[in-house]
This record gives sequence, C-alpha cells and structure tokens, in this order.
Amino acid sequence: MPSRKLQRDSLSPRCFALKSLSELREWKATPEDIYNIPNIALQPRRQIAQRPKLLIIHDMAGGYTEDKYIQGNNYQEIYNFQHWHLVDCFVYFAHERVCIPPVNWSNICHRNGVPCLGTFIIEGKNLMHEMETLLSGNPLEDDNNADPLEI
Repeated sequence: MPSRKLQRDSLSPRCFALKSLSELREWKATPEDIYNIPNIALQPRRQIAQRPKLLIIHDMAGGYTEDKYIQGNNYQEIYNFQHWHLVDCFVYFAHERVCIPPVNWSNICHRNGVPCLGTFIIEGKNLMHEMETLLSGNPLEDDNNADPLEI
C-alpha cells in the first residue's frame, strides 16, 4: 500500500542518533524531544514457555531514513512486518554511536508487547580509545581529539 505524499517541513521534529561520546555527554533535553517519547506503553503478552526466542535487528540502509520523520514518510511501498507475535525483542541499529529507535518503531513494538532497544556501538579504525575511555570512567576525555597512544 503506497504512503501518502507528505510535504517536508524543515522545522518538523525528527528522530536522531548521537554521533559521538562527547555528543552523548553534552546532550540536554529540549522541548522538541517530547515528540521522540513513545506514547504507547509496552503491552503485556502471554509467554509461551517452550518456544525459542526471536530477536529482530533493524539495519535498513544505515537507519534514520524515512523512519526518522515522526509525522509520517514518503515511502512508495512500506515495509510491513506482519509477525509481531513471534518476536520477543526488536533492536534498531543504524551504524551511529548511540542509536535511539525512532518513536514510530517504539510505538509499534510496544503495541505488540515487544521491547524496543537502541544500540551503542564503537566501530571503525583507531576507535579503541573511545572504548577505553568509556570503560575507564573518565568523563572528561574528549573522544574526538584523544590520541589512542596516550591512553
């Protein structure tokens, strides 16, 4: 089923990731962040004891594409996941440092009784200093300028 075409408003709220440890440390809530809070509580589900557990991980084209728009999207054809009753946990992944699931994913997961998780990732060359900074508990270390040989 095609989506309705929506006009893009540059001031419309959007879901987003945090791109660095310093951005995470410096993040402060703003009034617009209210739009990124799911408005559907996690619904209870009947658990089937002898069933294997299923974890679904979203990794669609780097994430935060059309699903970042809280008010809807411009997809001509929508990806329609139809078997939520089989899913035990959903993870939104987007190759960003701190990946916060878009509110639309959180709401659909919660409506179906499925926890929705984001990710924290350190990937790429020469980024072990970020992991060491995180594990050492040194909140003053600047992850963008740290020399990996100095830590």
